[in-house]
Amino acid sequence: MKKLFTICLIFLMLTSQAQVITTYAGTGVTGFYGDGGPCSMAAFYHAEAIYFDKSGAMYIADSQNNRIRKIENDTITTIAGTYDCDYEGDGGSATFAKLCNPNSLTIDRKGNLYLMQGGGGWTKIRMIDTGGVITTIAGKYPMNGSCTACDADSVALNTASGLSTDSKGNLYFTEIYEGRIRKIDSSGIIHTIYTCPFPAFPYSTYVNKNDELFFFNGGSLKKIDSTGAVIHVAGSGTGYSGDGGPAQYCKFKYPGIITGDSLGNLYIGDASNYRLRKIDTAGIINTICGTGTDGFSGDGGDPLLANIGVLSGIQVRPDGQIYISDNNRIRRIGNITTAISSFDKVSEIQVYPNPSSGLMHVNFAEPESKVSVIDVLGRNIFSYINTDAAFDIDLSHCSPGVYSLNVKGSKKSTVFKLIVQ
Repeated sequence: MKKLFTICLIFLMLTSQAQVITTYAGTGVTGFYGDGGPCSMAAFYHAEAIYFDKSGAMYIADSQNNRIRKIENDTITTIAGTYDCDYEGDGGSATFAKLCNPNSLTIDRKGNLYLMQGGGGWTKIRMIDTGGVITTIAGKYPMNGSCTACDADSVALNTASGLSTDSKGNLYFTEIYEGRIRKIDSSGIIHTIYTCPFPAFPYSTYVNKNDELFFFNGGSLKKIDSTGAVIHVAGSGTGYSGDGGPAQYCKFKYPGIITGDSLGNLYIGDASNYRLRKIDTAGIINTICGTGTDGFSGDGGDPLLANIGVLSGIQVRPDGQIYISDNNRIRRIGNITTAISSFDKVSEIQVYPNPSSGLMHVNFAEPESKVSVIDVLGRNIFSYINTDAAFDIDLSHCSPGVYSLNVKGSKKSTVFKLIVQ
């Protein structure tokens, strides 16, 4: 009977398409610690840009800690920078180099990592190659910011933002106060490819799989297509409106970060609306995370009921899971079905009865799994290390509602939805 119930339960969970938001990395405490340990226990000081390499490792611009950090197999380390805010170390190991407020990241087709650091006339773009050696490729000598079709390292950059690369190895970014979109080609030559009409404050770039370049100019999202034509994509003024309709007519309030997925959907950090919004391939915009209230809440529940802050990083993995930099944490948004199917690779799970009045029995095949139950406000209700591979959860003292059973085994992590009636 238990086996039959388990099969039915797994089937029901696999057919559910509900999404859940959880914290993947960071405690929310401002500081620097955690290297060499689980990313969930790390501290950041303004975690900003995030980026995944082909292997699935995550890179984080830990801006005020002046470091680039890496999460691989849920373990966090530092790969570039020390405590000091400075500009040193070219030609040597990035681990010993000095960075100053790194704030944008991208990785090219060869696996080289690019970072932007500093601000104003001291903005620099640096590259960490696959051997871990760091060099400066733009902004090295503040000589001539207006130069185009010349060596990038001889050009001064004025408050640049939003690094991205295309399939040909070109690097793109904006210069906010100069009102222009710039490209550094694979030979290291810098070009101005578009100057925005006044008033112009371009920022953030994203290149999709078709090598089309997206950028924001004020509250308007633009696209430069393969012919060089500039096309309006989204935004028609300041505010919050348009969900469920064409993105061309929506309103943003100081939108910041833009990225996309392999299917062609776009994701936008609508900064002062405290929301994450999505433009699908039909051009329809919707909010997928955030209530419009600045703050932190909602782990283990519906992303639309979660409070978030000003997002400074957004990335989408090939499996559709979305990662955001929020309140000194990296949070993850994904389908419950994604979590459950990935859990099957860790161990068999049985939870019954579910829904229940609060008392549930849990069976695991894998010992030493760390288990916790989180409510929709992100509070830890129950924790257990299942050394016996079977135990009971008593939530009868909890209010009726949805809770998340978070399980971290030796190989994978997952989230399982619990319902207390």
